[in-house]
Amino acid sequence: MPDLVYSGQRLIASESNVRAPFTVGYTPLTTNATADAAGAEAVWLTSTSVTLRTGRAYRLTLKGLAVATVANTDCQLRVRRAALGGSLMFDSFRFALPSTANIAFYFANIIAITAAADITTVLACTISRAAGTGLVTVNASSVNVAYIHTEDVGPATEFAGATAIS
Repeated sequence: MPDLVYSGQRLIASESNVRAPFTVGYTPLTTNATADAAGAEAVWLTSTSVTLRTGRAYRLTLKGLAVATVANTDCQLRVRRAALGGSLMFDSFRFALPSTANIAFYFANIIAITAAADITTVLACTISRAAGTGLVTVNASSVNVAYIHTEDVGPATEFAGATAIS
């Protein structure tokens, strides 16, 4: 495919030179996830398959409501390649759940694909207890949707210091 395609009055950018962010994956969760078992890391959402192109940078965004069964529990969110135990692509800051009520979270990180070839995978979103004694989970509903959103944000060379994924 050529870098630019002329279509009547519009000049259409190809994926190789697009400048604005564009979505490559969005997976919502509209029902409560299963709690982590005994504080172990648990998958709360598995994305649709995404292709992450070598030499590109991507913004991974996690949004939702976290809840603990016991107040003063800390939790942490991660994104792994393919499944629980897969290679780590994103690790959130640990955050407090001071009560047993829902606490909103919104985390985003830029990753740069440095692999020799494109990566096609699903993304496993996980939650785990980082401190305290409660079990943690992600709550969601049709009006409080939790999700992972994957956006191509441009050439990896423009994001020095981004998390390198090979």
